[in-house]
Amino acid sequence: MNIVPALMQFADGSPVSTAADWTKRREELLDLLCREEYGYAPEKCAVTAEVTEINPKCAGGSAKLESVQLTFHAPKGDHTVPMHLFMPTDGKTHPLILLINFRPDPYDMYCPTEEILDNGFCFAELCYKDITSDDADFENGLAGCFDRPTDGTGWGKISLWAYAMQGALDYLLTRPEIDKNNVAVAGHSRLGKTAMWCAAQDERIRFALINGSGCGGTALEQTKHADAETYEHIHKYFGYWFCENHHKYTTQTISSVLDQHMALACIAPRFAAVGCAKDDLWADPWSEKICCTAAAPAWEVLGEKGFDGDDTQAEIGTFLHGGHIAYHLRAGIHFFSRKDWLPYMEHIKNNLK
Repeated sequence: MNIVPALMQFADGSPVSTAADWTKRREELLDLLCREEYGYAPEKCAVTAEVTEINPKCAGGSAKLESVQLTFHAPKGDHTVPMHLFMPTDGKTHPLILLINFRPDPYDMYCPTEEILDNGFCFAELCYKDITSDDADFENGLAGCFDRPTDGTGWGKISLWAYAMQGALDYLLTRPEIDKNNVAVAGHSRLGKTAMWCAAQDERIRFALINGSGCGGTALEQTKHADAETYEHIHKYFGYWFCENHHKYTTQTISSVLDQHMALACIAPRFAAVGCAKDDLWADPWSEKICCTAAAPAWEVLGEKGFDGDDTQAEIGTFLHGGHIAYHLRAGIHFFSRKDWLPYMEHIKNNLK
């Protein structure tokens, strides 16, 4: 097992010991992660929205569903992304969960929509393939609306999908039904990586719900266990998720200059919830728990409780939510389950601003 790269130490070796130090270190880490892993996103472009359809009585009549067309006005042209927006109809403001999902359906197997609404949330969904394709083509969808640097730092698809989530928030935060102080982003698997990276960059987001994100998400590369995906595996099949510079990090020894606790820590002092399944060995739930421990000092230097756990392997049913980083482990396989959503919603409700 290799040594996890130092989190609370600047690149020049000096220590990070105060809140002011962490502010500077976070900027240093975000630049490192852009340059060496996810790629630099372009400047934000204007986003306009049009509501094209309204169902005033969905979810048993307790909520309304709006179909929204988000148009990104980018340098090389416009691109429109459809979004579903559910809102309780009780006349109150509610916390928001924005899910980036694999399918365009408003009611999907990865989201118990009615239960989310019944728990007092507004809920919005984007389908990632409506943004751009899940392949190495950077000329289609929103990807084709920007020039991409060829120096190895051009954005990968994770960064691109996260960019679209931020654009969706530009619109959603104008809606009076939404509690702007309590915004969460969520995703599963490659989209769990996306939700984490989105929250790491965007301080408007109070909660990151990061489900089964594994390699390139919340699984430390330095502590991978048997049958886990590694940087080397991921570059072979999904290298386009990352910038080209990241392809050199194909062994644990080389990757000792960066690791995933650095990305998770950039969410501090806000809230992150990491969810795992016992039999999801490819995502490595144990390494994800170790990542929570390794990221915790970023919260602690800011005077907050980081992670209410340790680096030992968790048992099924574990739900650690005493700190700003929550972690749960359920039985089962790689999936976004109701048994993931319930602890996520509890973590949010326990920490509403």
